[in-house]
Amino acid sequence: MKHSHKHDGSGPTPAELAAYADGELVGPVRAAVEAWLAEHPETAAEVEAQQRVARPRRRRRRPEPAEAEWAVVLARI
Repeated sequence: MKHSHKHDGSGPTPAELAAYADGELVGPVRAAVEAWLAEHPETAAEVEAQQRVARPRRRRRRPEPAEAEWAVVLARI
């Protein structure tokens, strides 16, 4: 997923905030979102709440099936 932070002072997009909460942002875009959140504590609190809700789901996430398992499924289709 490509994220392009706007530098016009309006802040990160909702998609960028969601990606940040999910830990998907890296590099300068992540740094820009973190800097913006530092200046907007009400939004930072919302993002932190999203992260707390998502943590249990991430721990329960099952691994992707192996190639052999996909082959069995595809053969049945």
